[in-house]
Amino acid sequence: MTAGALRRVADPTDTEAVREAFIATYGTASETADAATLVAQYERVVEYCAEHPNQGSGAVATALGLPRSRIRAWVDSDGRPDAVRGVETLTERGWLHLAWDGPTLRALAGLIVWVVVGGSLPRQGWMPAFSVADGTEPDIERLGDVLGLEWRQRHDDDGRSGVEWVPARDGSVLGRLLAVLGAPTGAGEGPSLPPWLLLEAPRAVRLDAARVAVRQRGTPLDIPTMPLQLAMHRDGPREAIVQLLRSVAPPDGEVRVDDGGNIRLDSRAAELLAAAPLLDGYLPR
Repeated sequence: MTAGALRRVADPTDTEAVREAFIATYGTASETADAATLVAQYERVVEYCAEHPNQGSGAVATALGLPRSRIRAWVDSDGRPDAVRGVETLTERGWLHLAWDGPTLRALAGLIVWVVVGGSLPRQGWMPAFSVADGTEPDIERLGDVLGLEWRQRHDDDGRSGVEWVPARDGSVLGRLLAVLGAPTGAGEGPSLPPWLLLEAPRAVRLDAARVAVRQRGTPLDIPTMPLQLAMHRDGPREAIVQLLRSVAPPDGEVRVDDGGNIRLDSRAAELLAAAPLLDGYLPR
């Protein structure tokens, strides 16, 4: 049941690339077919059965040259590969066909940043979990509304850091999608933020993502010129978050790193990034 190497997509709006990378996160019980092969074979079987509705699994297997043991459940019942079910969920939820100017990609970008600054995404189970700073519950609820998600709360694995928010349904599908879009899946693994978010995404996408970082990790300072600070303990994520914040800060705003490695925002940058609601202007589904 081992999946292939995790693929990161360079462009989240490239639907076929997202679909292929998402399918590759699934393992199979077959020694001769990976997830992409099973999906392609399933699609052949569905097409053939639509043209030959009265044939059983034995006849279909013979006609297509496929093992009957593999396709029996596909033909004779409602069976299908796990990856097919995952793609169907992506499509039904509107998470597959992403657009730069749509709310879905903005919400997903926000969750990717949330994984970096206050979350986790293990490859075992692919269930994303998010720690929510006091007073910012409306932020994760807003992202969930845009994605059509409901949340449930659980205590984190070590029992020390309080409550985490996880999707109530389809969490592993969301986690696989976040991973192929660039969310890190373990300490020291992969980029802390995907290049498309830092370099190519429209300002509206970057602005929401930056607000997630500031509102989850920001703490006030008693310094009028530098009223907000973000503590980031690892160099890679810190550098990426600084780049993200600077890309959307006002022209006369300042985002800098102090001698202790903390990210500090001046009053103009803090006002822009800490105040307005996420995905302002979009209504829940």
